[in-house]
Amino acid sequence: MTSIDGLKNTTFVEDAGNYTDYTDYTSDDDDYDDLAFHNQRQTTYLVFHGLEKGLHNMDDKQLVEWVLTYGLGLEPSKYVTSIERFGINYRPIRANIHTVEKHRKIWSLAKNLERQTGFSGIEIQPWLSRKGQELYWKLKSLRRDGYESVRIIGDNILQNGSRVLYRADP
Repeated sequence: MTSIDGLKNTTFVEDAGNYTDYTDYTSDDDDYDDLAFHNQRQTTYLVFHGLEKGLHNMDDKQLVEWVLTYGLGLEPSKYVTSIERFGINYRPIRANIHTVEKHRKIWSLAKNLERQTGFSGIEIQPWLSRKGQELYWKLKSLRRDGYESVRIIGDNILQNGSRVLYRADP
């Protein structure tokens, strides 16, 4: 008898006696909770570009507070949990935002930041994975080359919502 023959009358949930209680996520050592927490933290990061170290004689925290307060009209203590510089040559600031909703609010207001006096050259972007970065730079390149109506959907760059111009590696 092969191992498949012994499982013919076994349902997936029974799974021949293996632990398969996929509904219990309450244990402290559950990898699912850790993964969900990690993914949630990644989605609440924003990256501040153009804030050079020592700009206006302020440290990194003061720079981010300055942008949020005077550039976007927000109260920084209600939005930012932590701030750190990253990178080797060019060192932008990564800020962790309290919630996804607050992340979205900052991101929506940030689109008008460069037009304000004193904030030219400062950009706020969401934290991107390597694949996200690849798609972002390819999209900028396509727009520079004259392509119109292009945007990122999933792992692809589409033109007019249907024609695939670029597909990221899986």
